[in-house]
Amino acid sequence: MTTTPQRPAPTQAASSSWIPTLLAHNLAVFATTALITLAAALSFNGMYQGWEWMWEITWVVLCVAGAIAVSRVIGSLISGASWLDQEPKKANANVWIRAFVPVLAGLAGLSAILIARFLPETAIAWIFPGPETPRAIQETVTFAGEEVMSQVTPVIASPALVALTCFGVGLLVILLDLLAFGVGFPAIAGLIPASLLIVAALVKTNGAGIVTIAATAAAYLLMLAVAQSVSSSRVPGGRLPSLLAIVAAGLAAILLVPTAIPGFTSGVLPEGKRLYLFGEPTGVNPVLNLGANLSQPLAIDTIHYYTDSEDPLYLRTAVVSDLAESRWAPSDIEDSRLALDPSGSMLTPLDGVGTTDGYPSVSNGVRIRTENYNSPWLPLPNYSETITGISSAWGWNAATSTIFSGTGAASNALDYTISINRPAWDAQEMASIAQAERRENFVLAQRYPEETQLSGSTEVSDTYQAVLEDAALSANSTDKFSIAVAIQNYLRSTRFTYSEQTPLEQGYDGNGVNVVDEFLRVKAGYCIHYSSAMALMAREAGIPSRIVVGYAPGRATGSTEGELTEFAVSSRNAHAWPELYFEGLGWVPFEPTPGRGSTPSYAPEATAQAASSSASEEAPSQSASSSAAVTESATPSETPEVTISASSGDTNNGELVRTVLTAIGVLALAALLLLIPAIIRQLRRHGALATIRDPESAPAARAVAAWRELTDTARDYGVRQRPQETAAAFANRLAGVLRSSPAPDSEAGAAVTEAPNFQYDDAGSLSRLRSAFEVARYAAAGSRGGPGVGADAGVDSGKSSGSDSGSDLAQDLATVTRALQRRADARERFRARFWPASVMNRGS
Repeated sequence: MTTTPQRPAPTQAASSSWIPTLLAHNLAVFATTALITLAAALSFNGMYQGWEWMWEITWVVLCVAGAIAVSRVIGSLISGASWLDQEPKKANANVWIRAFVPVLAGLAGLSAILIARFLPETAIAWIFPGPETPRAIQETVTFAGEEVMSQVTPVIASPALVALTCFGVGLLVILLDLLAFGVGFPAIAGLIPASLLIVAALVKTNGAGIVTIAATAAAYLLMLAVAQSVSSSRVPGGRLPSLLAIVAAGLAAILLVPTAIPGFTSGVLPEGKRLYLFGEPTGVNPVLNLGANLSQPLAIDTIHYYTDSEDPLYLRTAVVSDLAESRWAPSDIEDSRLALDPSGSMLTPLDGVGTTDGYPSVSNGVRIRTENYNSPWLPLPNYSETITGISSAWGWNAATSTIFSGTGAASNALDYTISINRPAWDAQEMASIAQAERRENFVLAQRYPEETQLSGSTEVSDTYQAVLEDAALSANSTDKFSIAVAIQNYLRSTRFTYSEQTPLEQGYDGNGVNVVDEFLRVKAGYCIHYSSAMALMAREAGIPSRIVVGYAPGRATGSTEGELTEFAVSSRNAHAWPELYFEGLGWVPFEPTPGRGSTPSYAPEATAQAASSSASEEAPSQSASSSAAVTESATPSETPEVTISASSGDTNNGELVRTVLTAIGVLALAALLLLIPAIIRQLRRHGALATIRDPESAPAARAVAAWRELTDTARDYGVRQRPQETAAAFANRLAGVLRSSPAPDSEAGAAVTEAPNFQYDDAGSLSRLRSAFEVARYAAAGSRGGPGVGADAGVDSGKSSGSDSGSDLAQDLATVTRALQRRADARERFRARFWPASVMNRGS
């Protein structure tokens, strides 16, 4: 007669001796969760100004982790068993409650701390949401979105941005705890702090930083150790080498991957130019992403425009006026705007600035289709006069001649029509008007305080003096227009080189006065460097200046729409150029960037076009037309982009190679992610076998490790130990499955056909593994053997008390594993190896 061992009833609830251990375990979980999150969050230093934001993140992390810990302690005391135990001993333990009640507690704690810290005026009793809280949240998200689109790193740590960051970090704390301690996947939980490091690496030009990565890796090791310590389902021993191998492999990948995948440069994590795995940016994020726009290996058209103009058109989106700050951003976000009328609106500049009254002009029509363009600024040509087809969600700013939506209006799939009226001035006329209408510097400074503020840079001042000497002009000259042309020609001369790579390699890829200083020293950069340098030098001459961000003209597609010629604009056409103010002329655009088109007719080049950067710098160069061939235009008239000729094949091949390598890198990363379950399973199997074969491991530990590895392997092949099923009952059912051909989950009593799969040695191995486990778990101290598995179930009870030495257990485990493999077909063996159920569905 077969006897089945009964589990002794849990005694934790009957005694309070386990409570100190429970509290210690939860305190350790709280501390490690907070530590690893805060270590990873330190990588945000450099994304925000100052350190005030870190205090807010710390409050949120401690509150959320604390709420989770408190809920887990209370739940454990109520149920009489630790909720950190991944193998609950109480028969009525509900794993879903144990896993997700702490999640709900964490969400409640996150809500309470965010309301208390950022929305106290809308709260009830300081922490509970009130009637006005939803509206305040919506306004906060909207404002944060505007700041993300307009600011550049390091951004001002405004309450809206910090609140949004704290919300994201709080959610990651909850997910980290759920994976590591709720459902028992501490290894995979390491992806959570890694995501914070990736965010920092994508935003900061100098990456996340080796110190932050090392601190996060150390905290990750500590978290793995704590997870193993607090959960009784962890296989004891044999884990530290594997964990060290994981960390070593991760650090090696961090150091080696940037050298192998295009879009990465020297450093610890991806930095500088960004690798956009899910598509490239489709709008010009003013100044912040301009370098990333230009460095895209593949250009996807985002805007098409049709015009009857003989000259291709520049499209403006935003204006940056305040150049004295260390960080530049569009200056007109908070300005009042005139809502547009879909049936048509006049686009009148402020105080008649830019008006063409009394001067010869050229009128043209433009139709713009935005397609997948995404930005709060709408592209439009210079000297736009009317617009039709845009809703009132968009507003016109007469001071900057820009159209902006502060309500998150969709900018894609728009189709609108604009009429433009461009002055047809020549250089002599413009210089004469500018000199005749000239105002004293102090008058202009009162009218345009931001646009006339000096940088205070010695490098800018010295370069300006070099410009005057080169053009034989006096600093006291009243011919301001000639000075502006001289600055443009100086920057377009062979002294400077267009390069998108040099600023990245030498650490001045971005904006700000310090960046301009470095550009003027190195004399290599791209449009944002040239335009800002000219704008700052113009202010040295007393000329108000600002930077316009938008798009260069793009390329002619060869298609027409009636009398309109079609042009396509992509992210590679992202551009910046300076506008200088002259009384009587308004804001006049210039083109100081070499290799990005020709100078306007009113500012002809005095020297030959500067050479573009070498092929290795990947500059999108174009030959400039001579001044005689330039048509009369008030905008910087760039010739249409041309098809790459045979002489530029090396550049084309280089882009192709980078694209192929990028695709290979992405595929390799995807393959690595798909292999994670298999890697985890192998590490778990390695740990179990290390415990089984370790002569210093206790016999009970070896037996438990062998049985758990057996149940995991059986589950991988479709035979799962059912809830509350004893070891004897599971061994009986597994033996029946191995001896028959029905599906693994067939119930007892189903019709079976004998198969020559399950042999006598297999049955003996299964019996010995089951017996050793029962001895370790249920038998009295010193007892050997245990209740046998009934012979009617297919396992010889006479073999049930075999040796439980490490080598014998490992051999028995291998024998049963081979029996499972023989029974499985190719698909089942593949799934068990690469998508093991014991890893993917562990919580069920």
